[in-house]
Amino acid sequence: MGAAAVSGWDPGASVRGILGLLCEACLLFVLFVMLAGYAIGRTRGVLVTAVVLLLPGVAGVAGIFPRLAPAPEAFAIGGIGVTGDIGGMLSPVALLVAVGWTVTVLIADGLPIRNKVWEAFDLFWLVLALVAAVFFIADSQMSQHDANFRETGNDVQRASGYLLKQVEAYISWCRQNAPDHAASCSWASHVHPKLLHIEFEYPILFVQGGPDSSAALYGDQSRAATPAEMDQIRREIAAYNQRLCPVEDLGHGFARLSAASPQCEDTPAQFCSAFPDALAGQKVPEALIFTPVALASECVIPSLIRFRKLATRQAAQVEHDQRNRNYRWMYFLVFSMLLGVKLAGATAKLFSFDARSGSETRRVLRLLCRGAGLLHRAVCRGAAALGEFGRAATRLTRRVLRLLCRGAGLLHRVVCRGVAALGEFGRAAARLAWWRAAVSEQQKPPPEGW
Repeated sequence: MGAAAVSGWDPGASVRGILGLLCEACLLFVLFVMLAGYAIGRTRGVLVTAVVLLLPGVAGVAGIFPRLAPAPEAFAIGGIGVTGDIGGMLSPVALLVAVGWTVTVLIADGLPIRNKVWEAFDLFWLVLALVAAVFFIADSQMSQHDANFRETGNDVQRASGYLLKQVEAYISWCRQNAPDHAASCSWASHVHPKLLHIEFEYPILFVQGGPDSSAALYGDQSRAATPAEMDQIRREIAAYNQRLCPVEDLGHGFARLSAASPQCEDTPAQFCSAFPDALAGQKVPEALIFTPVALASECVIPSLIRFRKLATRQAAQVEHDQRNRNYRWMYFLVFSMLLGVKLAGATAKLFSFDARSGSETRRVLRLLCRGAGLLHRAVCRGAAALGEFGRAATRLTRRVLRLLCRGAGLLHRVVCRGVAALGEFGRAAARLAWWRAAVSEQQKPPPEGW
């Protein structure tokens, strides 16, 4: 048996990297928030800032704050994206407010910013608030555009379903009268799946692939109908309506209409929102709209073409509104940061930053300088300690090497003397053996120097 490998894209896994970077940035940002608290009230300010930072976490653990998911519960693949829920928007808004407040407090601590600067910023702030109010008005207009597009889509589906029911009745009628209405009966078989598809498809799909002319609905699956074919089909349908729902001409522009019945129905006005195409070069009477018919193709088909043009324009408006909504989302993020600047200005005026003496200004910078000095001294002392340790290690290494060299020399001398002693012992043993052999065999003594 073979093994099959299945691969795919997990959007949740792709978010984990971004989430990790955000967590690291938030941890680094906590240090700057602490420095801003020190700029306001030194040690007491740091303690108060730490308590404020811990409050959301404590409230979340205690169940006071709602649970915030670290990743979205759903992903919009493709398109222009969605804004998300309130909880998802609250997190970046609160973070950017804190960023604006922290950076501005640190700048106000390091630079001599007067209260007039904050008053000038208040004027700019009012303009930004007015722009934000205008956006809320624009949102109501966008909601209306979206509602109009959905209403048009509902009209398309209802009109298609209304005509589909009449086409099915016409197909049943064609089983007995097909020879007299060959063109229209063939058209009914072709248009039935088209109307069924339009009735149940999404409005945006109708905009993208719906019929753009009456000829497309009067044609078959492969091509649009020619004007002559359209005229033939429409004449046969008119004859069918006249047979089932007769209209008697009384003369002088008056006519007697057929009585309304389940077979002869007055076409709803919303399904007769467009005039039919000319028949054989002649305009179709407008009174057809108010005439009970059995097959309202003269009303519904032009209305479907009009609905597609209207839906195309409305879909473009909705897409444009969605893009603008995303741009406004970015504006609100910038607006949140500027809100932090506004709060920082109020904080600077509340704690009288501009009235501080020279020794009380630039608290953070002085703290960083003292910290840098302590770090420098610690590094220098550490480097000096490492130098002493290195020199001591060098001296110890030299002594160890000297001892090793002396030991090696002694060992060499001992080995050499041992080898010489073994050589003398061997020669003495050889002489002794020779003498013993000579005595036993009465040989003469060995020559001199043996």
